[in-house]
Amino acid sequence: MKPVCLLFVLALGGVCHPALAQDGAPAAQAAAAVQSKLTLPDGTVYTGTLRDGVPDGHGYFLYPNGNQYEGDVRMGRRNGSGEMAYAKGDDYKGEWKNGKRDGTGVLVYMLGGRYEGPWKNDKPCGEGKLVFAGTPGREAAVVDGRLPERAAAPTLPPTRYTLKQDRPSTGSNITRDVAREIPVPPTLGYDKLSAAEQDSVRRWFPALAPGDEPPYPLTGPAPFYKTVQRIVSATRQQGEIRVYVLVGRDGKLVNVTAIGLDNPEVRKAVSMAAGMLQYKPAQCAGQPCEMMYPYSLALRMEP
Repeated sequence: MKPVCLLFVLALGGVCHPALAQDGAPAAQAAAAVQSKLTLPDGTVYTGTLRDGVPDGHGYFLYPNGNQYEGDVRMGRRNGSGEMAYAKGDDYKGEWKNGKRDGTGVLVYMLGGRYEGPWKNDKPCGEGKLVFAGTPGREAAVVDGRLPERAAAPTLPPTRYTLKQDRPSTGSNITRDVAREIPVPPTLGYDKLSAAEQDSVRRWFPALAPGDEPPYPLTGPAPFYKTVQRIVSATRQQGEIRVYVLVGRDGKLVNVTAIGLDNPEVRKAVSMAAGMLQYKPAQCAGQPCEMMYPYSLALRMEP
């Protein structure tokens, strides 16, 4: 039996997407717009108006990474007003220029909260507003998408943690890896992490208010990783999956959302494994509050 390893992957912040390959030769002056469906060389599928065979006008893009855009298009690029639904769950509505977020827009985070304000070259730029995750009605003015008073992140040693099997697989004496590249100790609850490790976890949440705490597996995420390892060993399913657990004020599961994997049964099994854990609830202004907790895994069968 091939060993199974989970590679821990954490998505941070917004996602930058390169512009489409068509920089676009000038369209014919009298070209008429037509509705069509087009598959681009990189696998992107476009449905919408074309001029001289180039996306132009209004349309919908489905990108190979799962991101989806619908809105204005000029010479093959996102230009004007449009919405991007990112594969990891975030959603941006606003203005675009040359394929990048540029102008005024709102980015809603999958982990809660949102940024509202100006953008330049795909990044928040200037004075905007950050609506915090958790308890509704809390917000703050930000500059370039950041709170002015937020301290720089402490420098953590370049440590990554590996979680191993409790015992070797049948027929082997080798204790193999279950998960690798974990940024904080997977067998510790939030209160057992160092201050720097806690701050590292807080920074996974782009709209967490100063002083707030995110939800966290009560004794660490190790039990979830081990359960997923057994699921992968039994199903031979490989691929990437993100699981978002909405943890209530009492620390109990509210719901689970999973994104990724082609097999819906395996996706459901992984979601159930995440939902069966006990969690420490988030703390908003010193009070328990409802908030998402994320897992992001790359599932691999190793030789």
